[in-house]
Amino acid sequence: MVTPEIRAVLDTSAIESYAVGHVHVGELIADLTDGRICAGLPAAALAEAYSRHTDDLARARIDLLTKLDGTMVLALDAASAPQVGMVFPLTGGDMAQAQAVAIAREHSAIYLTVEPKRSAHLVDPDAIVSIPAKDA
Repeated sequence: MVTPEIRAVLDTSAIESYAVGHVHVGELIADLTDGRICAGLPAAALAEAYSRHTDDLARARIDLLTKLDGTMVLALDAASAPQVGMVFPLTGGDMAQAQAVAIAREHSAIYLTVEPKRSAHLVDPDAIVSIPAKDA
């Protein structure tokens, strides 16, 4: 089995957009799904999204997002801790953002976010894909 290449990373705001039923993130992931490339879901961003959305439907959508063929949950573990730790102070202490930025940098991946200005100084601005705050 081939491990898919991470070509996109969702930050907390992108995961939350999916959780509330906006179609933009799902459309982008569908474009990635071919078995060889995927969108990374940082574990810290998932945890933060779960903490902000306590209703069953939003949590069910987050659960679904983690199971899509075009996504891969990425652990915050001993192997990733050094890179995340280097970015952490630059995020003002936002662990979820630090993990998402570290993953995007490591994989030269696009960075999916509803809040592009928050990460413009941390990720190549050309790699940031702004997700609309409202549904289509």
